[in-house]
This record gives sequence, structure tokens and C-alpha cells, in this order.
Amino acid sequence: MYNIYANSKKELITSLRSNLMELEKTFGKKNSHFTICKRSGDLIKTLEESLKDKLPSHLNISDDLNGFADFLSESNLFKWLKIENKIDNRFSVQIKNCSMAATCGHPRLNPENKICPMAMVVGAFLKYNHPEATIIMSPSIFSAQDSETIIDIMK
Repeated sequence: MYNIYANSKKELITSLRSNLMELEKTFGKKNSHFTICKRSGDLIKTLEESLKDKLPSHLNISDDLNGFADFLSESNLFKWLKIENKIDNRFSVQIKNCSMAATCGHPRLNPENKICPMAMVVGAFLKYNHPEATIIMSPSIFSAQDSETIIDIMK
């Protein structure tokens, strides 16, 4: 069981992000890519239980992702988060002006072969809604306050 305590959606998402960063250090490493494990999906269940509203689920992958992007955007942790379907079962998660990047400082951390924690939240959401799928995340491309991450979904 995970402990996620928060008074606002922003605090919930920040707590979830921190938990996923810890999981990244311990589970799922496969070369420079990261395979989202079931435990990450369980964190989304804990998040959903903390909320009054249900998260979008079990529509189709594109609709689920668009609904979740809207949910994350309500946190005001970034200017915008966009998820684009590149080709079948390959998605790009783009984050603009992330407040956490501004405080942590992408350039200072030199995040080579790392995955943006907010993109990991999206990957965990996918695993929660589609537990049978293998969710593989490529290392993110970072600028000072932005990131882009590719997610492949293998069914």
C-alpha cells in the first residue's frame, strides 16, 4: 500500500511523481528504457481513491490519454501537457514550462538517459488502465523547463 497524502490535486500529483521516481531507481530498468511495472499502476489506483472524481478509463488508449492530460493540466504544474499519437501504439508526451523542472533545474541535474517523472505518471496511468499491455518509455529529451518522452505500448 502506498501513502499519498495531499490537500490539493497539485500535491497529489507531486506525491505520485515522487513515488514513481523512487520506483524508477529500483524497478523496471531495461537498458536505457524503462518498462512500467504493475506497482506503478497501483500508485494510480491510490491516486484515484484519493480523488472524488474517477479518472478516465477503458475508453480507448487515445481518449484515455487525452482525458488524463486534461486531468494533469488542472494541477497547474506546467503551462501545458500534450500527448500525441505518433503511429500505432506510440505516443509522445510533451510538457512545456514545468514548474518542477524550474525548481530542480534540468540543466543542473544533467538528465541523460532519464525519464521525465511527469511522463512516468502518464505511463503509470496507461498501465493502470491497460494492465495486460507492456508500457515502454524511452529516455526523455529535456530542455531547461520542457521535456518530450516517447511511450510505446505493446499488447
